[in-house]
Amino acid sequence: MEIIPTINCKDFNCLKRRLDISKEFGAGWVQIDISDGEFAGYETWNEPERFLEEIDLSNLNYYIEVHLMVVDVEKYLENWLEAGVNRVIIHIESKFDLEEVLGLCQKYGAELMLSVTPETDIEDLFEYLDKVKAVQILGVNPGPSGQFFQKDTFLRINTLLEKAPGVTIEVDGGVDDRIAKELKKRGVDIVASGSFIFDSPNPEKRYKILRRSVNSKI
Repeated sequence: MEIIPTINCKDFNCLKRRLDISKEFGAGWVQIDISDGEFAGYETWNEPERFLEEIDLSNLNYYIEVHLMVVDVEKYLENWLEAGVNRVIIHIESKFDLEEVLGLCQKYGAELMLSVTPETDIEDLFEYLDKVKAVQILGVNPGPSGQFFQKDTFLRINTLLEKAPGVTIEVDGGVDDRIAKELKKRGVDIVASGSFIFDSPNPEKRYKILRRSVNSKI
Protein backbone atom coordinates (compact mmCIF):
# COMPACT_ATOMS: atom_id res chain seq x y z
CA MET A 1 0.00 0.00 0.00
CA GLU A 2 1.19 3.50 -0.90
CA ILE A 3 1.14 6.12 1.87
CA ILE A 4 0.83 9.68 0.55
CA PRO A 5 1.38 12.67 2.87
CA THR A 6 -1.23 15.36 2.17
CA ILE A 7 -0.38 19.06 2.32
CA ASN A 8 -3.32 21.34 3.04
CA CYS A 9 -2.05 24.93 3.44
CA LYS A 10 -3.39 28.47 3.32
CA ASP A 11 -0.07 30.10 2.37
CA PHE A 12 3.05 29.37 0.36
CA ASN A 13 5.43 29.27 3.34
CA CYS A 14 3.41 26.46 4.90
CA LEU A 15 3.43 24.58 1.60
CA LYS A 16 7.17 25.01 1.09
CA ARG A 17 7.94 23.92 4.64
CA ARG A 18 5.86 20.77 4.34
CA LEU A 19 7.30 19.91 0.94
CA ASP A 20 10.77 20.16 2.48
CA ILE A 21 9.78 18.04 5.48
CA SER A 22 8.38 15.38 3.14
CA LYS A 23 11.82 14.82 1.60
CA GLU A 24 12.76 12.89 4.74
CA PHE A 25 9.83 10.46 4.61
CA GLY A 26 10.90 8.24 1.74
CA ALA A 27 7.39 8.54 0.27
CA GLY A 28 6.92 7.98 -3.44
CA TRP A 29 4.20 10.63 -3.73
CA VAL A 30 3.04 13.78 -1.93
CA GLN A 31 -0.42 15.31 -2.37
CA ILE A 32 -1.22 19.03 -2.45
CA ASP A 33 -4.80 20.01 -1.66
CA ILE A 34 -6.17 22.88 -3.74
CA SER A 35 -9.55 24.33 -2.78
CA ASP A 36 -11.18 27.31 -4.50
CA GLY A 37 -13.35 28.39 -1.56
CA GLU A 38 -16.55 27.50 -3.42
CA PHE A 39 -16.50 23.74 -3.89
CA ALA A 40 -15.81 23.05 -0.23
CA GLY A 41 -16.43 26.42 1.44
CA TYR A 42 -12.74 26.38 2.36
CA GLU A 43 -9.88 28.05 0.50
CA THR A 44 -6.26 26.95 0.30
CA TRP A 45 -3.16 28.45 -1.28
CA ASN A 46 -3.52 28.14 -5.06
CA GLU A 47 -0.74 29.73 -7.13
CA PRO A 48 0.56 27.25 -9.73
CA GLU A 49 2.68 29.97 -11.39
CA ARG A 50 4.56 30.59 -8.14
CA PHE A 51 4.89 26.87 -7.61
CA LEU A 52 6.53 26.56 -11.02
CA GLU A 53 8.88 29.49 -10.33
CA GLU A 54 9.94 28.61 -6.80
CA ILE A 55 9.74 24.82 -6.46
CA ASP A 56 12.57 22.90 -8.10
CA LEU A 57 10.91 19.63 -9.01
CA SER A 58 14.27 18.07 -9.85
CA ASN A 59 15.24 18.56 -6.21
CA LEU A 60 12.30 16.53 -4.93
CA ASN A 61 12.59 12.80 -4.27
CA TYR A 62 8.90 12.13 -4.80
CA TYR A 63 6.13 12.70 -7.33
CA ILE A 64 3.34 15.24 -6.76
CA GLU A 65 -0.39 14.78 -7.11
CA VAL A 66 -2.75 17.76 -6.87
CA HIS A 67 -6.24 17.27 -5.48
CA LEU A 68 -8.45 19.91 -7.12
CA MET A 69 -11.46 20.67 -4.91
CA VAL A 70 -12.81 23.26 -7.33
CA VAL A 71 -16.10 24.07 -9.05
CA ASP A 72 -14.63 24.61 -12.53
CA VAL A 73 -11.83 22.11 -13.22
CA GLU A 74 -10.68 23.61 -16.49
CA LYS A 75 -10.14 27.02 -14.87
CA TYR A 76 -7.25 25.54 -12.86
CA LEU A 77 -6.22 22.28 -14.49
CA GLU A 78 -3.82 23.34 -17.23
CA ASN A 79 -1.99 25.81 -14.98
CA TRP A 80 -1.22 23.01 -12.55
CA LEU A 81 -0.23 20.66 -15.34
CA GLU A 82 2.13 23.34 -16.66
CA ALA A 83 3.59 23.56 -13.15
CA GLY A 84 4.80 19.99 -13.64
CA VAL A 85 2.62 17.91 -11.33
CA ASN A 86 2.51 14.19 -12.05
CA ARG A 87 -1.10 13.39 -11.20
CA VAL A 88 -4.30 15.41 -10.94
CA ILE A 89 -7.35 14.40 -8.94
CA ILE A 90 -10.64 15.96 -9.98
CA HIS A 91 -14.14 15.57 -8.56
CA ILE A 92 -17.02 14.12 -10.51
CA GLU A 93 -19.15 16.74 -8.72
CA SER A 94 -17.16 19.50 -10.46
CA LYS A 95 -17.69 21.04 -13.88
CA PHE A 96 -15.48 19.41 -16.54
CA ASP A 97 -15.38 17.73 -19.92
CA LEU A 98 -13.76 14.33 -19.47
CA GLU A 99 -12.36 14.11 -23.00
CA GLU A 100 -10.74 17.54 -22.67
CA VAL A 101 -9.31 16.65 -19.28
CA LEU A 102 -7.91 13.37 -20.58
CA GLY A 103 -6.40 15.20 -23.56
CA LEU A 104 -4.66 17.76 -21.33
CA CYS A 105 -3.31 15.04 -19.04
CA GLN A 106 -1.95 13.16 -22.04
CA LYS A 107 -0.39 16.37 -23.40
CA TYR A 108 1.52 16.95 -20.15
CA GLY A 109 2.21 13.32 -19.34
CA ALA A 110 0.20 13.35 -16.12
CA GLU A 111 -2.06 10.72 -14.58
CA LEU A 112 -5.75 11.34 -13.92
CA MET A 113 -7.70 10.20 -10.89
CA LEU A 114 -11.39 10.87 -10.22
CA SER A 115 -12.65 11.69 -6.74
CA VAL A 116 -16.04 11.38 -5.08
CA THR A 117 -17.30 13.07 -1.90
CA PRO A 118 -19.12 11.20 0.89
CA GLU A 119 -22.45 12.75 -0.12
CA THR A 120 -22.30 11.42 -3.68
CA ASP A 121 -23.61 7.95 -4.50
CA ILE A 122 -20.57 5.78 -5.23
CA GLU A 123 -22.41 4.35 -8.23
CA ASP A 124 -22.17 7.76 -9.91
CA LEU A 125 -18.53 6.85 -10.59
CA PHE A 126 -19.38 3.80 -12.65
CA GLU A 127 -19.99 5.64 -15.92
CA TYR A 128 -16.38 6.90 -15.92
CA LEU A 129 -14.62 3.63 -15.21
CA ASP A 130 -14.23 2.59 -18.83
CA LYS A 131 -11.86 5.54 -19.33
CA VAL A 132 -10.39 6.24 -15.89
CA LYS A 133 -9.01 3.39 -13.81
CA ALA A 134 -7.97 5.29 -10.67
CA VAL A 135 -10.44 6.59 -8.08
CA GLN A 136 -10.15 8.57 -4.88
CA ILE A 137 -12.84 8.05 -2.25
CA LEU A 138 -13.00 10.83 0.32
CA GLY A 139 -13.42 9.59 3.87
CA VAL A 140 -14.38 13.10 5.01
CA ASN A 141 -16.22 16.06 3.53
CA PRO A 142 -14.01 18.15 1.21
CA GLY A 143 -12.32 20.98 3.07
CA PRO A 144 -9.80 21.39 5.88
CA SER A 145 -7.69 18.57 7.27
CA GLY A 146 -8.29 17.19 10.75
CA GLN A 147 -11.77 15.73 10.20
CA PHE A 148 -12.89 12.33 11.47
CA PHE A 149 -13.07 9.37 9.08
CA GLN A 150 -16.60 8.42 8.08
CA LYS A 151 -17.08 4.69 8.64
CA ASP A 152 -19.55 4.18 5.77
CA THR A 153 -16.52 4.69 3.51
CA PHE A 154 -15.79 0.99 4.01
CA LEU A 155 -19.12 0.03 2.42
CA ARG A 156 -18.46 2.40 -0.48
CA ILE A 157 -15.12 0.70 -1.10
CA ASN A 158 -16.81 -2.71 -1.16
CA THR A 159 -19.41 -1.49 -3.66
CA LEU A 160 -16.76 -0.03 -5.96
CA LEU A 161 -14.60 -3.17 -5.90
CA GLU A 162 -17.62 -5.36 -6.69
CA LYS A 163 -18.25 -3.29 -9.81
CA ALA A 164 -14.64 -2.73 -10.84
CA PRO A 165 -12.26 -5.18 -9.13
CA GLY A 166 -9.25 -3.89 -11.10
CA VAL A 167 -9.66 -0.21 -10.25
CA THR A 168 -6.93 1.57 -8.26
CA ILE A 169 -8.42 3.06 -5.08
CA GLU A 170 -7.02 5.90 -3.01
CA VAL A 171 -8.73 6.89 0.24
CA ASP A 172 -8.16 10.39 1.56
CA GLY A 173 -9.32 12.03 4.77
CA GLY A 174 -9.26 11.09 8.45
CA VAL A 175 -6.66 8.36 7.96
CA ASP A 176 -4.58 7.33 10.96
CA ASP A 177 -2.60 4.12 11.50
CA ARG A 178 -5.64 2.11 12.61
CA ILE A 179 -7.78 3.23 9.68
CA ALA A 180 -4.93 2.67 7.22
CA LYS A 181 -4.54 -0.93 8.36
CA GLU A 182 -8.26 -1.58 7.95
CA LEU A 183 -8.27 0.02 4.50
CA LYS A 184 -5.50 -2.30 3.39
CA LYS A 185 -7.59 -5.27 4.50
CA ARG A 186 -10.40 -3.95 2.32
CA GLY A 187 -8.22 -3.87 -0.80
CA VAL A 188 -7.35 -0.16 -0.95
CA ASP A 189 -4.13 0.59 -2.86
CA ILE A 190 -3.29 4.10 -1.60
CA VAL A 191 -4.08 6.17 1.49
CA ALA A 192 -3.50 9.90 1.79
CA SER A 193 -3.02 11.38 5.26
CA GLY A 194 -2.64 15.01 6.26
CA SER A 195 -3.32 16.05 9.84
CA PHE A 196 -2.18 12.73 11.34
CA ILE A 197 1.25 13.42 9.86
CA PHE A 198 1.68 17.18 9.75
CA ASP A 199 -0.14 18.19 12.94
CA SER A 200 2.40 16.12 14.86
CA PRO A 201 5.61 17.54 16.41
CA ASN A 202 7.42 14.77 14.50
CA PRO A 203 5.83 14.30 11.04
CA GLU A 204 8.48 11.83 9.89
CA LYS A 205 7.77 9.57 12.88
CA ARG A 206 4.04 9.70 12.15
CA TYR A 207 4.64 8.78 8.51
CA LYS A 208 6.73 5.80 9.62
CA ILE A 209 3.95 4.72 12.01
CA LEU A 210 1.56 4.64 9.06
CA ARG A 211 4.11 2.75 6.98
CA ARG A 212 4.58 0.11 9.69
CA SER A 213 0.82 -0.25 10.26
CA VAL A 214 0.20 -1.34 6.66
CA ASN A 215 3.31 -3.51 6.45
CA SER A 216 2.50 -5.52 9.57
CA LYS A 217 0.69 -8.84 9.28
CA ILE A 218 -3.05 -8.39 8.91
